[in-house]
Amino acid sequence: IVYVNAGLYSSYAIDSNGFAYSWGDNSYGQLGLGNTTSVKIPKRVVSDKTNEDFDNLMLIASEGYHTTFVKNDGTVWSWGAGASAQMGDGARTQRSLPVQAKNVTDVKKVATGCYITLVLKNDGTVWAWGLNRYGQLGIGVSSTSSSDANYVRTTAVQVKLNSTDYLTDVVDIGTAYESSFAVTSDGTAYAWGLNNYSQLGIITSSNVNLPTKCLRRYYNELE
Repeated sequence: IVYVNAGLYSSYAIDSNGFAYSWGDNSYGQLGLGNTTSVKIPKRVVSDKTNEDFDNLMLIASEGYHTTFVKNDGTVWSWGAGASAQMGDGARTQRSLPVQAKNVTDVKKVATGCYITLVLKNDGTVWAWGLNRYGQLGIGVSSTSSSDANYVRTTAVQVKLNSTDYLTDVVDIGTAYESSFAVTSDGTAYAWGLNNYSQLGIITSSNVNLPTKCLRRYYNELE
């Protein structure tokens, strides 16, 4: 085993041959086994079309009830709860077998929140899809109305820095519930999304829909 990850009630592993295994709760199909039956021992994840083993995997991310893997070719695949467009395949549908995210390749890292997927590409840009009610996609807009186009994005959108520029030169990403985070090569930390408990570490306690510098960086600039 070369990589492991745990979701809310489910666990995952990748072996040295690039095969994926999953076990635990499967209420939303998040184990990628083609069904919603929970299992107590590891089962190998199967392909969406041939029912063969799903292989060439290098990274896993799971939080809540959906799971996302990155393959060695930089493509992104997901399964599980999908009502908030967590799959990134253009639909808002629960999946029990892997489906590929559209409009995104060359990915080197993935992070999943409860209702979103965040990915870092090799060029240092960040892309996201899923629920956007608190601005956690980082695109400068958000909505709490399920009928609004900005409530969810069903395919990948690039995370912005402001109204005209995009967040670039990123080396790491992370998520926490409905909040998103990134670190750039100069060590600057950014956060956006839900901030009801000041969990973003920024100069406001309000939710923000664009990446905002975390407090430590501001303190350094004020000294």
